[in-house]
Amino acid sequence: MKDYAYKIDLESPTAPARLLRMVGRDKAVLEIGCASGSQTRVMHDQLGCRVTAVEFDPASAALAASFCEALHVGSIEDIDLDKVLGSRRFDVITFGDVLEHLRSPRAAIERVRPYLTDSGYLVASIPNFTHASIAFEICHGRFDYRQSGLLDDSHIRFFTKRSIVQMFEDAGYLVVNLERAELRPEHTEFETRASNIEQQRLLDYIYSQNQESLTYQFVVKAVPASPSPGSPLRATAQLASERITDLEAKLGARDQRIKRLEADLAWIDSRPLARLYRYLFKR
Repeated sequence: MKDYAYKIDLESPTAPARLLRMVGRDKAVLEIGCASGSQTRVMHDQLGCRVTAVEFDPASAALAASFCEALHVGSIEDIDLDKVLGSRRFDVITFGDVLEHLRSPRAAIERVRPYLTDSGYLVASIPNFTHASIAFEICHGRFDYRQSGLLDDSHIRFFTKRSIVQMFEDAGYLVVNLERAELRPEHTEFETRASNIEQQRLLDYIYSQNQESLTYQFVVKAVPASPSPGSPLRATAQLASERITDLEAKLGARDQRIKRLEADLAWIDSRPLARLYRYLFKR
């Protein structure tokens, strides 16, 4: 059994904290993959939520059980949800670092959709396969699985922002919020650092070409897209989706401006007069 236990500061910028803030307070929650209950404990103790959980590993489930109203041992891909949940409906369904472990993550989020209330939503945290550390590793001919992190050896699916949004849409959801937990390459489990100028140029190129190169995990909130076109939920979801698209475009334009300014500054800094200026004022 892997130990996925960790402490969570609700005010932090980490993916677990972001996910829990999306869950909110006083909710009926179905937590898929509660592991040993790190997020379950916070939902129960700090957010006042009523949690029902599904967990594959019996030993982990035993540790989380005290924070749950009900806990069912089994894989979300195989368990009979009608049998264990019956007519229950939930305000929120969570997949905290779970979808990357499943054979068919799209089928899993499709399976749970009928168990949402009319105003319910799904939240998930998902590792970003296009992080700069992975790109750097691949460019050097390495793809080494690890005990945890982006290349956890139990991951069987890998996601980009585009494939995440597409998966949710294909499963009948609209993504209404998408947040990023960022981590510099040198602070990841890979401890990625350039050891020469060629490697630094490679990292700079990765940063310049991939807006998500510092995103370690995505945190997604999605609502069912099935309500009728005139329903308030559908209208709100559509507006939120359009707002995300608009913000993504603005973010991309801002990043491009920043990169152009950085390139201009680097060029200026390399000029002889700039070197002379530094020399004179350091004396």
